[in-house]
Amino acid sequence: ALVTSNGKILHVSNTLADEGIEDGDTVSVIVRDVEVYAHKLGRAFAAITTDGSVVTWGSSENGGDSSSVKEQLQDIQTIKVPGPRKQATVGAFAAIRGDGKVITWGSVECGGDSTSVEALLEDVVSIQATHKSYAALRRDGRVITWGSGAYGGDLDNQDIIRELQDVRKIGSTTGAFAAIRNDGTCFTWGSLSFGGNTETMKDVLQDVRDVVGASRAFAAVRGDGTVLSWCCKLWPDFEGIVGGDSEAAQAQLYDVQQVIASTHAFAAIRSNGDVVTWGAPGCGGDSKAVLHQLRDVKTIYANSFAFAALRGDGTVVSWGDSAYGGDSRTVQSQLESVQHIETTGGAFAALKLDKTVVAWGGADHGGDNSAVAGKLTDVQQVSGSLQAFAALKSDGSVVTWGSPEFGGDSSAVQEKLHDVHRLFSAMRAFVAVRADGTFVTWGNLPFGGPTTYLEHGYY
Repeated sequence: ALVTSNGKILHVSNTLADEGIEDGDTVSVIVRDVEVYAHKLGRAFAAITTDGSVVTWGSSENGGDSSSVKEQLQDIQTIKVPGPRKQATVGAFAAIRGDGKVITWGSVECGGDSTSVEALLEDVVSIQATHKSYAALRRDGRVITWGSGAYGGDLDNQDIIRELQDVRKIGSTTGAFAAIRNDGTCFTWGSLSFGGNTETMKDVLQDVRDVVGASRAFAAVRGDGTVLSWCCKLWPDFEGIVGGDSEAAQAQLYDVQQVIASTHAFAAIRSNGDVVTWGAPGCGGDSKAVLHQLRDVKTIYANSFAFAALRGDGTVVSWGDSAYGGDSRTVQSQLESVQHIETTGGAFAALKLDKTVVAWGGADHGGDNSAVAGKLTDVQQVSGSLQAFAALKSDGSVVTWGSPEFGGDSSAVQEKLHDVHRLFSAMRAFVAVRADGTFVTWGNLPFGGPTTYLEHGYY
């Protein structure tokens, strides 16, 4: 983008004279990098190129073919939806343009057709997704939804529509949405089985500053640092299993700064670095075994079944299902000076300050990197699919490990994996962006990651 000294963005099709630029004026250039996104099942990819246009590939039924909206896919700012692995629904994409318009494509039942609300999708600032629907937050605080009604996408209830005004943030589970209004009240809609009903909690869901969704439960952090959680009110006995019941931990849930979710459990970090957990023990809801180690925690990472906490001294503590990363004792001596942690569905990979990588968890999820450990030096970036990892080295080469059908075997494209400067992942595949503006993809062929060299230049 070309920008004047007073912040005006110049239209790309106009001449400098058309834009009123005179001799002596200063014009700056903002350069953007390519961004690649995939929906939850990874059947299709969408890449925003540096000129703001979009390139798609993969299953045409699930968003791999965007030709029907190609002319509208210009000046795209983002396709990404906040939250881990919530970049899109299972079969459609939604892109926000620079003018605040939203463009959708892909499976109709998953939100690929937004024509019914097209006139309302203006001045949009963010989008959130459930499994098969979208909710867009406009600058004026109004929320617009589309997609499957069973997953929160079809709002024909006027009472709900009236509630969705003056909203500042949206969260989601697999099948329901939660909105925080500017007055701090929190309201949900969507499937009752996924936390879509808070009618009985209206009196306590006040002064909410953040809301986090697991698969079937929500957790709300209030202004005073306390936390409330809920899920399906139809089956009360189900709450503890999916993280919707935090009563046992309520006495410790104060002064909370952040909440992180696995599939069916939550972990809260308090301001002093202590950690409080609740939900399914097999997903990290029970941290009693490592409670004495959970001190000075700065960040927590979650896969589907476990948590890993990065402490201030660079060491790591993990808990949850021991088969999927909840037990890191075999590599504990190596987990020092850790800078960042990436996850798959059932494993962790820690990038250390010395640019080496330590992995643990399910071997078929990338938890065993012994076969490539000697190559994992001078690593700049680690990315994870559902069951495999890929590491980008500073020389532009890529090292992979984990389940072959999820991208853990890149031998078919290895000769093309050079001069790579960024990695992206989907559930079953990886995309490497090379310095010459081309993409290399590998992984499970039916799910949008064919071992094909895609000649899509983005410069």
